[in-house]
Amino acid sequence: MLPALSALALLSFPYRRSLDLSCSSTDSDTFTLKDAYVGEDFLHHWVWSEAVDDPTHGRIDYVLVAASSVDYYSASDNKFIKRADFENTVEDKARGRKSVRIFSIEKMRLRTAHRPLLARGRLTGVRNAGVNLDTQDLVTLHTTSDCKMSDDQDRRDSMNGKIEGLDCDANANGNEGCGVSMGKPATFGSVLNAAGGGYFVAVRTNEGGDAPKINVWFWSRYDPAVPDEVRDPSAHDTIAPKEQWGRPEAHFYLGDNCAYEDHFDAHQFAFGLTFCGDRAGNVYPGACPESCFDHVNTHPETFENAYWEINSFRVYTHQ
Repeated sequence: MLPALSALALLSFPYRRSLDLSCSSTDSDTFTLKDAYVGEDFLHHWVWSEAVDDPTHGRIDYVLVAASSVDYYSASDNKFIKRADFENTVEDKARGRKSVRIFSIEKMRLRTAHRPLLARGRLTGVRNAGVNLDTQDLVTLHTTSDCKMSDDQDRRDSMNGKIEGLDCDANANGNEGCGVSMGKPATFGSVLNAAGGGYFVAVRTNEGGDAPKINVWFWSRYDPAVPDEVRDPSAHDTIAPKEQWGRPEAHFYLGDNCAYEDHFDAHQFAFGLTFCGDRAGNVYPGACPESCFDHVNTHPETFENAYWEINSFRVYTHQ
């Protein structure tokens, strides 16, 4: 089991939501590089999902790579891309539009926690999830029951984002979760891509005498305020959140309101796409001439830009 964990996710993407992602485990504020995954590393050191239903009930069909007649992924020395099919219509009886999903093999653990990330078939985790024409990303916790966030002034003052939900229980409110929409502009969608992408950093901590918490930061790609260790992680073996980073976009306090030991333990990362489902399906415009599922089935051309372009994934631990 690893020491107490801070998961530090650094998303840096040029065009089309590509990213650098880092994750850390520490007893202090400084995280030291443990593993780095770049390009073809994703083909050999990550787990490819079996053909399963989407846990968020989207119109997506995660297929086995070996069964794929169309390339839903590609890798080079410095890029990994995964996408959805954008050439074929979808039959009504099918699960949905075909794609692939990958998971990190290693699960980051906390010494004070005892329940796995995937507990009794229910998802406990942190999700970045914007929808279609959204321009601001949504950071959400999805947990087992008895985990609620506060809406007090102290929490609002601790972050730039706007609180969108308080009950994190994945079985409540249609799996809405307890979300925070980011306060900075251009954190999602076409405006993010047009700006050249950006950097997302998520830090999960449960040590040092402070209450457990999860914080998420964002900087636009060409923002002069991007910390050097975030902009160029390959040049730095360590990374540490500092006061100069400013307020996070999202802040989740984990105390009596959401017992850390009951809801968070092994942290497994996943990259996937989904269409409609619990979130997007609930905000699909009612004025559209067809349902969300019908649009996914009959308009493959609209999914040509539905892909992840991943630069790197880095894991940091305390030495």
